[in-house]
Amino acid sequence: MLRALRHRDYALFAAAGWMATIGFWVQRIAVQWIVWDLTESYAWLGTFALVEALGIMVVMPFAGALADRGDRLRMARKARGLEVVVSIAIGLTILLDYASVPNLLILIAAAGFAEGLWSPARLAIVPNLVPKKDLSAALGLGATMFHLSQFVGPVIAGFVIVHWGVGFAFLLTAVLFSVMIGVLFMIQLRTSDRGARPPQRFVEDLKDGIRYSFRHEVIGAIMLMGLMISLFLRSYRELLSGYADGLFETGAAGLASLASASGIGALTAALVLANFGATRRLAPWVRWAMLGNTLALAGFALAPSMAVALGCIAAIGFLVTIAGTGAQILVQHAVPDEKRGRVMSLWGMQFFAGPSLGAWAIGSLASGIGLRWTLLLVAAVFFVYWLVVFQPRRGALSAAAKAVV
Repeated sequence: MLRALRHRDYALFAAAGWMATIGFWVQRIAVQWIVWDLTESYAWLGTFALVEALGIMVVMPFAGALADRGDRLRMARKARGLEVVVSIAIGLTILLDYASVPNLLILIAAAGFAEGLWSPARLAIVPNLVPKKDLSAALGLGATMFHLSQFVGPVIAGFVIVHWGVGFAFLLTAVLFSVMIGVLFMIQLRTSDRGARPPQRFVEDLKDGIRYSFRHEVIGAIMLMGLMISLFLRSYRELLSGYADGLFETGAAGLASLASASGIGALTAALVLANFGATRRLAPWVRWAMLGNTLALAGFALAPSMAVALGCIAAIGFLVTIAGTGAQILVQHAVPDEKRGRVMSLWGMQFFAGPSLGAWAIGSLASGIGLRWTLLLVAAVFFVYWLVVFQPRRGALSAAAKAVV
């Protein structure tokens, strides 16, 4: 895994990315806590997640086309700068006592818009920082650092919220995001295989990327799988503040503990993936991780104590990372660089927007029948998908793994 760090520009990008991702998790915990503090409603938690998702979905396909047409580094600098501005605005709104549901909804939508610009550029940049033989190592290391931050970020967020207040958590996020901006001025991209191609209108570029993604037998199947994982297996994380405080009355500290336990499981999975000797062995791991997730989610729903819940959520973190990150590795290997920005923007849409859409549906349903019964229903629906839809198409996953050189 560490061979990816032999490349200076990737090493700088990865280090700054780790700090920025800590900020990402600090902000996610802070958003959940301020929304729960204002509303104490699962439905509002889901609504805020939905608003963020809409911001992401509106812009991300266009951002992917821009990443394929222009300067990816320049685009990334502007997107990260916008995220810094939004985080500062949220923090000041809270510190100056202007926090309200309408104000925060607008700012969270802006945060989603900024994330929608940033993610396609980030996903397209990484393969241009290492040679193809080190791409799996770079993606695995990136996933490892992402999930290490998923453990560290909530711990920091919990400490800052408890001791200094939630507003300062957003200001800390802005500082951590700013580090990446400096690095983006220090690195250069390797020559890609985008090459010269006939000029096309922007809208045609966008349509071409969408058609390619969903008509490609392997990429289309993996995209659908990724969407289902995001909608059903990752959306619980947007409701953890309600789970921690509503079911076990453990407050911000309980929220941080649950998020960190999920991060430990995810970090373990990322280390496993990053050190895979042969990428083609991923297919069975991904398939069975999806099934295991349904059992772990059911256990999380029925947990009689916080200790049991922590164990279940660590298992979910491990299994959902094996499935989701394993699928992303296969997609990154399968897509040509000339289409990478557009294809990975669609992947980013389901990765970021899927959990938010799922959380909105789960939060709305949980307000009526309770969170435990809702999570059990989600686990059952995903199991039906795995058995009826995914199993007959699992050959596409195996084909993608075998195609990796």
